[in-house]
Amino acid sequence: MTSNQRSLWNKVAPAVKRALLGARPDAAGLPAAARLPAARPLALEQRFMFDAAAVAATADAAHAARPEAAPPAEAQRADAARQADATPAAADVARTAMAADAPRREVAFVDSQVKDYQQLVAQLRPGTEVIVLDKTRDGLQQIADALRGRSGIDAIHIIGHGAEGSLRLGSVELNAAALGARQAQLTQIGAALTEQGDILLYGCDIGANAKGAELLSRLAQLTHADVAASKDRTGAAAQGGNWTLEAASGSIETTALSFVYNGLLAAPPSQDFDIWNQPPNNTGSLTIAGVRYTTNGSAIMDVTNALSYFGETFTGFTGNVLLSNMGGTTGTGATYLEFSSLDLANNFALKSLTINAFDGPSGFAQKFVIAGYDGGSGTTALIEINIDLRTSGTYGTGDWAITYTKGSSTYNAGTLVFGSAWGNLDTVRFTANDGAKSASLALDSITLGTPVVTNPPPVVTPSAGSSSYSNGSGLPVPVDANLTLTDADSPTLTKATVSLTGGTFRSGEDVLAFTNTNSALYGNIVGSWNASTGVLTLTSAGGIATVAQWEAALRTVTYRDSSLAPNQGDRTITFVVNDGTSDSSPVNKTMQVLPNNQPVIGNLNGDAVTYTEKGSPVRLDAGASVTLTDSDTPNYNGGNLNVQMVNNTRANQDVLGIDARGHNSLSNGM
Repeated sequence: MTSNQRSLWNKVAPAVKRALLGARPDAAGLPAAARLPAARPLALEQRFMFDAAAVAATADAAHAARPEAAPPAEAQRADAARQADATPAAADVARTAMAADAPRREVAFVDSQVKDYQQLVAQLRPGTEVIVLDKTRDGLQQIADALRGRSGIDAIHIIGHGAEGSLRLGSVELNAAALGARQAQLTQIGAALTEQGDILLYGCDIGANAKGAELLSRLAQLTHADVAASKDRTGAAAQGGNWTLEAASGSIETTALSFVYNGLLAAPPSQDFDIWNQPPNNTGSLTIAGVRYTTNGSAIMDVTNALSYFGETFTGFTGNVLLSNMGGTTGTGATYLEFSSLDLANNFALKSLTINAFDGPSGFAQKFVIAGYDGGSGTTALIEINIDLRTSGTYGTGDWAITYTKGSSTYNAGTLVFGSAWGNLDTVRFTANDGAKSASLALDSITLGTPVVTNPPPVVTPSAGSSSYSNGSGLPVPVDANLTLTDADSPTLTKATVSLTGGTFRSGEDVLAFTNTNSALYGNIVGSWNASTGVLTLTSAGGIATVAQWEAALRTVTYRDSSLAPNQGDRTITFVVNDGTSDSSPVNKTMQVLPNNQPVIGNLNGDAVTYTEKGSPVRLDAGASVTLTDSDTPNYNGGNLNVQMVNNTRANQDVLGIDARGHNSLSNGM
């Protein structure tokens, strides 16, 4: 109801009530046929809308209700006739008012692409009719079919994934430009509504900015309904969402729905390209169902069901696929292919996809870096994994891992399955990492899900270079005295492991250790070494040690080789930290185990001494100039000295000893 309509209604409503109640002062004197039937008072809703005839009828009723002097008999009969003529119009008003008090009729259409849509269905207002849309079919046509021949509906609620100026319904995406071709369906939908009927759209950003306003205006024009939608994220408050419909075209009388729901109505749908068959795109950008595909160079993108590429037939695909770099049989300067949400505020979880890298001419890459972003590819990547599409395997570790299974085709086709760390992104980019070769890819069956907001994991950053150990000293050395540790949202951490990995662990020799010598510096962190697995585990009871205390503790983790003759070669030592929810990405530090340099005894050559039988002992170093040096340690604790006579010896007669007089001291039982 507009302000003008509301003002008019406020003026005439009292007169209508008086007319319905027989409120004229002279009514008692009228014949029974001329009197209005008694009616109980009605609470008339203000959203009652008038047409010209109804306004005229109620104006007549208002005039007839004014008190005036008692007319003569002829005038009374004429007045009774006029009142009888006015009665049908007043009755129409009464019937309309009674209808306003009747239970509302509302229908909710829920797209089955919405994750856990059953949660939303279960929370709809009592009496709401529910229709779930088949995600594989045209959703707008499904709505029109369901409403064909119906009328008197007060509100239509449509729940699905949205983006700025667009709404996903089943297999189609609706925006202002697309509505013109759907006038028949929209007219049918509008005909099912009452004159005051509303259409409420639930999905992220549908009504945002100029595109959103254009969509709502065009939809209202074609359905003759009032239309409302959200200007921001729709869904869970924990993810920045709400259920307020801030944008509207027309006056909305319907109370918007509200749900307890842990997701957002924003994630773009999975992409199989089967309902799309568009001409080749030469602009380097193609938008399909809320997802934008972008490449560079002189590459072309195409959605096609011709499952061959430069004469090579490839397998592992169903229906249509997206092809990039279709410029010829050699590279066209494209270095990447990426896909992103049309609105970067609408994140998604990347679960899996089918991919192919053309393996024909030598100018095309087989190795790629797959990177995930939150904020577009112009920002720093949250995650990057190198992959070779010629070889099946697991690339990356833990939650970051991508599992690649290559198909049987000679064409390098296969399936990528992504770990949970790929669960909250807005952009994924494939960048050629194979020399100067071009990126030439085909994509299909991209499975996207509702974004999962995770706890950002801790980040361990090792210092540059490697560490080294020589067993000549016998002393342990820090693995990395300058590593850094951060956590974006947690002030404390619970656990860390420092492990000898990559097949470099030497059981019975290698030892990692941590000792808490200062509770102020290291908190309550303690270490436990497993000599059979090569893993040092550090824990904080109750998870109360701070990030700074954990950093200090990890910096003092030491390595040593307990063997006097160690296995030489590098050791790979891996750090992983946990904040109680997520592990950090593993980082490595190299420990070089160096050979033990032998001590050097000098200045003994050339001395000649004489011993007289039964005389006093003589020093072998007559000049007292002997030297002892060691290039890798000043410490001889645990060492030994061996002096041996090798020529002209006399058993049980020749005796070697140590002169302990002066500054010398005996040890080792000598």
